[in-house]
Amino acid sequence: RGRGPIGLTFKDNYAWIGDLMGEDLVTLPELLEQPHYALQSCVAYWEGRIPDTALGDIIKVTKRVNGGTIGIEDRRQLTETAAEVLQRYREA
Repeated sequence: RGRGPIGLTFKDNYAWIGDLMGEDLVTLPELLEQPHYALQSCVAYWEGRIPDTALGDIIKVTKRVNGGTIGIEDRRQLTETAAEVLQRYREA
């Protein structure tokens, strides 16, 4: 079952992210249902999976996260919205 904002699935991925986080997510996968661990898992996944050379390229990042580009237009819109919100926050 997928957990956390990324929807982490499969025992190997739980073990890998758990090792990066210093937690046993195979035995305690429900940790990813808690906000702190959910965010920590996203950061660990990103740091372990997304190379700096992909930053700013939504296609490359999407392919690294889910292997394809299904839903790319939704991601593009969400990325634009997030950028606008962050820009307003910086200006405030």
